[in-house]
Amino acid sequence: MSLSTCCLCCVMGIPGSGKSFLCSQLSAIASQEGVNCRIVEFDVEELESNTQGVFSSEEWRAGRKRSHQLIASALSEPSDRPTIVLVDDVCDLRSMRRELYVLAREGMRS
Repeated sequence: MSLSTCCLCCVMGIPGSGKSFLCSQLSAIASQEGVNCRIVEFDVEELESNTQGVFSSEEWRAGRKRSHQLIASALSEPSDRPTIVLVDDVCDLRSMRRELYVLAREGMRS
């Protein structure tokens, strides 16, 4: 995808700050404008990978890995319309933001 047809937008904030609501509103507006929009919610992927009901670092990592795969897939998906990939995550650590930066750079090359 070329730079002009794909955008990765990271919506970051503390839990309960309205990230998911903002992403759903942006997605609705994008759809009205004829833009493909994909929302990747890290907390949903992390919860779905948690099969034991208690925190497990292995399952947390698996959920984050699955989210990264969804983002990479959305960025490399061919489309005849512009695409926005909205990422809904806390991203409180610099390393988390760096991972998204690398995914965006790799998506630009494909």
